[in-house]
Amino acid sequence: MEGTVETPARLETKMLLLVELHESPLNPRKHYAEKPLKDLADNIARVGILSPLIVRPSNPSERLAVDGYEIGAGHRRYRAAKLAKLQEVPCIIRAMDDTAFLELLTIENLQREDVHALDEGEGYRTLMEKAGYDVDTVAAKVGKSKSYVYQRLKLAELIPDAKKAFLADEVTAGHAVLIARLQPKDQTEAMKRVFDVDGYGYLRRAAGEGPRTPCSVRELGQWIQQSIHLDLQGAPWKKDDAALIPAAGACTTCPKRTGFTPDLFPDVAKKDTCTDRACFQAKAAAFVAGKVAEAEKDGDKLVRLSSDSSYGAEKKQPGVLFENQYREVKPGSCPHARKGIVVEGRRGNLGQQKTICADTKCTAHGPKRFSSSAPNPQEQARQREAAAKQQRKELSRQRLHEAIRAKVTAPLPRPVLEFVAVKYFDDIWHELRVRVMRLWGWIGKGGYARSQAYGKNIRERLATLTEDELARFLADLAVAHDLHVGAYDNSGPDALHQMAKQYKVDAAKIEATVTRELAEKRKAKQAKAKKQAKGKRNGKAKPAPEKQYPEPTCTECGCTEGMACEGGCAWVTLDKRTNAGRCSSCPRPPKAKKAHKPVHTSAPAKT
Repeated sequence: MEGTVETPARLETKMLLLVELHESPLNPRKHYAEKPLKDLADNIARVGILSPLIVRPSNPSERLAVDGYEIGAGHRRYRAAKLAKLQEVPCIIRAMDDTAFLELLTIENLQREDVHALDEGEGYRTLMEKAGYDVDTVAAKVGKSKSYVYQRLKLAELIPDAKKAFLADEVTAGHAVLIARLQPKDQTEAMKRVFDVDGYGYLRRAAGEGPRTPCSVRELGQWIQQSIHLDLQGAPWKKDDAALIPAAGACTTCPKRTGFTPDLFPDVAKKDTCTDRACFQAKAAAFVAGKVAEAEKDGDKLVRLSSDSSYGAEKKQPGVLFENQYREVKPGSCPHARKGIVVEGRRGNLGQQKTICADTKCTAHGPKRFSSSAPNPQEQARQREAAAKQQRKELSRQRLHEAIRAKVTAPLPRPVLEFVAVKYFDDIWHELRVRVMRLWGWIGKGGYARSQAYGKNIRERLATLTEDELARFLADLAVAHDLHVGAYDNSGPDALHQMAKQYKVDAAKIEATVTRELAEKRKAKQAKAKKQAKGKRNGKAKPAPEKQYPEPTCTECGCTEGMACEGGCAWVTLDKRTNAGRCSSCPRPPKAKKAHKPVHTSAPAKT
């Protein structure tokens, strides 16, 4: 059904009082950012409303219980005008039926840049429900692809926690679409993956601690593909079997299959992919139950088997043998051969019957035929003994630590401070140790911190420091990583800035001073080079003096007496007049090739 709008000749523009205008309850836009709305109100207070609102006359009805005008376009301008305390606003009055009015509400309003994706999806849904449009029609009217419309419609199925994060701009529309395509329980797990757990399953942020920084959309998509999506092509049951679980229906007609709505899953290559893990597992369990009942209808009891290894796995059902705990054999090949059926596993062979031998002492199939990951009784006893020993040590250390913590008070005694400093020093990287030792002058000229200097040497040096020097040494250990900047290092000196803030040191002022000094040096160098070039043009150029270095410096790599190469170096050559030299880390420059003298094979002819 297409809406009808009055002809342009009957359009009327006039100033209407704000009290005569009413926001339409059909407006899909529910969220307005406060700051942009306040900025718009300030602008309207200065220059007024330049673009009129579009309204239609309204009569008392189920939607609006008062006379006046229902706003079709301009709800944000209406709210800003109220904030600016205007009395009236310019309006274009149109007589529109419900379908045309819905199109105006949805299409005109949702084409603005500041409309949230959730409101956009709600607008498309309203247009489909009230105007009877399908996705193809909506996509054509708004000028978007079918995939775009499907994904915006899906956002309405986000769980509250995901909607809250999306509205707060903590996740992007890419995150939101990937999460909305999952089932509610899986959406909850996906939100934890986005903020709290890294790609390897480790906790990167405890719940409620630290800033909520989301993972990338690519990382979330990879996790969903590996952990949530399931390949229906490997499922053992028939995809068109609607009787397996009547409430779920057939997989071929299930809307949770990616191939059912391919425009919603343009990034998923396999169209026979199930997005509902719970339904998939329920169908797998029903299929296995049917196969077990069919196999045991004659009274034979089958061994329950798994197609997975016990390594790193947990049994889902009691009494199930993992793959490394049995061996598939020929029927009658040994007295211990029994029939079994696969009831769990990820290899797609659920319900398959096998003849297996699970006796580790079987002479036909032998203990050597079984995987070493299935421990024998002796190994199990050793493992229990090792576990008990580990538990005893851990508990003893925990109790000892608790007793020590109960006695620790401030200020720490001098021996404890030295102990903490040594442990801290031992735990940092080797390069950072060298940097700190050079900072304190504990490494001689061209020297290098060797491992034997770390133990007794560092303890002896710490014993000679005063209380203030020991505190300064601990602070140096904390910021040692920030004292060196690599050529491609884009990280900031976070530890230095935190320390500067603690001691009220103006880091910005120091950085500005350094920038100014370097700029002045660069300017002076450029002026000197310009002067030399001018003298050369006038025939008065003097030979450039040899470059002088403030301290011994390698002219090849730039290392100095105070900052050696990573891994250490020593001087090979060093000119004491200019402090220019070459360190052991730099290769020897190639020697100049001697001019080749031609060799005559015969004496030259006499003249």
